[in-house]
Amino acid sequence: MNRFSLAPGLLAALLLTGCGVTTQYVTTLDGQLDAADLTRFDVDVGAGELWVVGSDTATGIEVSMEVWRAMGPWGAGECDLDDLDIRLEDLGGGHGRLVVHVPERVPNYWVDVTVTLPSSLDLVVDDGTGDLQIQDVASLVLDDATGDAVVERVAGDVDVDDGTGDLRISDLGGHLLVRDDTGDLVVERVLGDVDVDDGTGSTRITQVGGSVGIVDGTGDIVVEEVEGDVDIVDESGDIRVHRVDGMVTISDGIGDIYVSDVGGLEILSDSTGDVITQ
Repeated sequence: MNRFSLAPGLLAALLLTGCGVTTQYVTTLDGQLDAADLTRFDVDVGAGELWVVGSDTATGIEVSMEVWRAMGPWGAGECDLDDLDIRLEDLGGGHGRLVVHVPERVPNYWVDVTVTLPSSLDLVVDDGTGDLQIQDVASLVLDDATGDAVVERVAGDVDVDDGTGDLRISDLGGHLLVRDDTGDLVVERVLGDVDVDDGTGSTRITQVGGSVGIVDGTGDIVVEEVEGDVDIVDESGDIRVHRVDGMVTISDGIGDIYVSDVGGLEILSDSTGDVITQ
């Protein structure tokens, strides 16, 4: 069973943000879903910030949603709360889902969402616009369009398709697969393999129990403390690889290469830049 409750009254306080634009809090909606029969939970949200926190003691899913709107010379449009697409549901077969979307006709509204759920659940997230933070879940599949993202403490595998914004991922018990378009990427403490297909932005990967594979467009790369092999294909930017137990293989376009304390090194190609080894 799922249910939503409306916060008593509306808060009319305004926060000045400049250029004649103010941000107005509208209301808070709360929801609950029994998670006793669930193994997977999907989160499909549009504009707004998202926090998902797993808990070893949680037996159900708790959702809190703050509705906001921007007020400016153009107005904010009108949005009946009944028009919001908000669903918290048990789909059967061990599968639950949260959907939070604002109608396109009122683009100046958004919803900040906080979800607390059992840490044993596999999580699938489709996020639109806004920053997000996810921590303490069994596994994660994340499709993130715009905004910074932080992923921490996932027991199993993580698969991320990221659009625009910085991405930080740490403390994973499984493998990591990242497809990143624009923004800096930081990966720390992964027990399994790490595979990254990166467009624009710097990449830093440290403390990996498996192997590392990187296909990179533009931006500097740092890889340190890897127990397996490292394979890098890079178009532009400096490359630094240190403390790798296995073999390091590099195909490089433009930029310098710095390598030290590795099990072996093979430079397959290097168009422009120095190669410094220790």
